[in-house]
Amino acid sequence: MPVVTYPFQPCQRLTKAAAYSRVFEQTQFKAFCSGILLLATPAAASGGCLNPQTKARLGLVIAKKHVRHAVRRNRLKRLIRNSFRLHQHQLPPLDIIALAVRGAGEIEDAKLQQQLVQAWARLAKQARQQQKTQRAQDAGSVK
Repeated sequence: MPVVTYPFQPCQRLTKAAAYSRVFEQTQFKAFCSGILLLATPAAASGGCLNPQTKARLGLVIAKKHVRHAVRRNRLKRLIRNSFRLHQHQLPPLDIIALAVRGAGEIEDAKLQQQLVQAWARLAKQARQQQKTQRAQDAGSVK
């Protein structure tokens, strides 16, 4: 039986300031779990991947102001990236920013993982509902 892997490739990362700005300015979907706010907008075409419209991309903003110790900041980033990697196949093509808020460093890892699973599902549901609404509007305008 083949082993299924879920890579986190460089083209699945938000790396440019313009991509971060676009998500912050044009946020369409939000999901919150203890200490982490997920902001998302539909993915924009960009270089790097052969077909960037087919994959969700992730950016992290974990400020020292909210998570004081570097060890905890790095651990938080690692947990978020791993959770995204495991759930990327459930997400539509979105540009997502995970933003740490006050108290993010005190959350237990298991609780954070559990809440991130729910947050990814909420984001996916919001995006699919918006796509469904958009298709209905497009179909109504064609007739």
